[in-house]
Amino acid sequence: MPPNTASPNATRILDVLVQLWSTALRSEDFGLDDNFFALGGSSVQALEVAARIRDELAVEVPVDLLFSVPTIREAAHLVDSAEPVERTESSAAATAGPPVASPAQERIWFAQQWQPGTAAYHMPWAIDIRGPLDRPALLAAFADLVARHAILRTGFGESRPEPRVLGSAPVPVREHDLRTVPKQSRRSVTNNLLRELARRPFDLSGPLLRADLLVVAPDSHILLLTQHHLTGDGWSTRLLVAELSQRYAEHAAGRATPPVPEEPYGRFAAWQQQAVRDGTFDADVAYWSEILSGAPTQPVTVPATRSGPSGGRIREFELDAGRIRTASRELAATPFTYLAAVTAALLHARTGQRDIVLGTTSANRERTEVAAVIGPVFNVLPLRLPVPVGATFASLVGAAQPIVLGAFAHQDVPFDLLVRRLVPERQLNAPPLFRVLVEFAPHVADADPAGTHWRAFLVDTGAAKYDLAFTITDEGDRFSGRLTYDTGRYGESDADELLTGWLDLLDRYAEDPRRVLSTPRTELATSAVTAATTADEPVRELIAVLWSELLDRGVDSFDRIDSFFALGGTSLEIVRLMAWLREEMRVSINPISLYEKPTVAALAAAVTAAEPAPGHARDLARVLLRLRAAGSDRWHPIGEQP
Repeated sequence: MPPNTASPNATRILDVLVQLWSTALRSEDFGLDDNFFALGGSSVQALEVAARIRDELAVEVPVDLLFSVPTIREAAHLVDSAEPVERTESSAAATAGPPVASPAQERIWFAQQWQPGTAAYHMPWAIDIRGPLDRPALLAAFADLVARHAILRTGFGESRPEPRVLGSAPVPVREHDLRTVPKQSRRSVTNNLLRELARRPFDLSGPLLRADLLVVAPDSHILLLTQHHLTGDGWSTRLLVAELSQRYAEHAAGRATPPVPEEPYGRFAAWQQQAVRDGTFDADVAYWSEILSGAPTQPVTVPATRSGPSGGRIREFELDAGRIRTASRELAATPFTYLAAVTAALLHARTGQRDIVLGTTSANRERTEVAAVIGPVFNVLPLRLPVPVGATFASLVGAAQPIVLGAFAHQDVPFDLLVRRLVPERQLNAPPLFRVLVEFAPHVADADPAGTHWRAFLVDTGAAKYDLAFTITDEGDRFSGRLTYDTGRYGESDADELLTGWLDLLDRYAEDPRRVLSTPRTELATSAVTAATTADEPVRELIAVLWSELLDRGVDSFDRIDSFFALGGTSLEIVRLMAWLREEMRVSINPISLYEKPTVAALAAAVTAAEPAPGHARDLARVLLRLRAAGSDRWHPIGEQP
């Protein structure tokens, strides 16, 4: 139904909606009755359009407007009858008081305390600069960025997540001259140096931004900007690189003006904390509580084939963007929903589980007042995708689309608040709600300032936050992708096989979306588990005995793959178990390994990996089991440990 033609705003409403759609879709080839999502619009773009409608037309419309009325004609009718917007204090205009950490900063700070020295929260972006570099202009442009954005000069307290702006002290740019390195090895030396610099730990007292300039050749430089996640996110990087290139061009041309200081992230953080306190997010929390009710307590993931300290490696790949857009459009879904469904299908095929919860990230910048804010504005969202018996890929995508749209429509509530409300007894250092992530990341565009060409790329940190993370970047005619995997759970061959399986499913379902989803496969883990079983069986038996004493239950009442926490184990009992292993077996195990993989099999593998000499753990376990069986006083029950 068209808007009321008697309304003086009717023509303006249609004009604004057409312009907003054209900007979002980068096309003018659509009609008033075409579906926004069928035209290739994404859920994020739909939220941006709704926010722009509020700004342009000053009417109160729901953030999920296009999810319920996805055509211009329908949306225009709703907008025409909407109430005028009530101008309230926004997140960017909230009164500034003493600096406070946002919920995202609190979560990241606590995670960093639990894993000191980890590079999992580093964001190292390297800018490959080709052409004649004006070094003074680059240094001046970088100094402008630091002076302009207080978040880049922010540090945090040692005992509490309290942000502190460090004044106007500049962040130094350290130079590394590689021109004397032989040409045949210069590339490998450069890449190794980038990784080394990216992984260096931060002192959280600040500043949490580092800059390194690598001089590779007279007309080849790499500027490495390593930012801690406490002070930024992927969208921030996109903004910073664009602003840096613009300021560089201005300085190179001799027309730079002094930077105008900004501190909008501090106001955003204050607003968000106030919203948590006053119940602003309660309706969103209620939505998520209903969505996640009855979800698995142990998040679904691909079974591990190894046990070791957590680390991360990356596998890169490319996708045909046109093919995915076409395939998703045919199913009336967004490309993101399509790829999330492929990921859920992979987990189902590898585990047989039918209640899949994935994670994703949200830029959370649909509102204009936070669109240009530098800082961790992003949010993390769970996506619960049930897989019915006999489901086809098309039906999975169809069911996933409203779930994805609903998630992004309720993205404002901080993930940390969700975890506190919905998972009050979560396992320490184990990702809550999900262990596999699929996300669309913002593209950091190339730039050509002052006769140079800039291309940004992400440096591998050697760390992983999740078991598996599929990150897709839309670069127009192609989707570039990264699979980041936890090397403590999977080897290189496992990662290659998993990525191949994911790509195979993508091809298979693109050709025939009516195909029934693949049946469970377990052969990926079979060979590794079988090989490990014989080697450390005495250790596994000993660990099972220790668990039975700690949990006060029969050693045959649980399986070797049961979760310690699901059986009733506590953090205090983990401490006692680790102390016993140090005293009786002379092996030191990082308790993180048990939090991440809380099974007898995984702990036995960790003990074997930590043994001082080959066969030590197996042989000592046999001796200790014999002492226990004989009732010897040289066997010290774990229950007697303090």
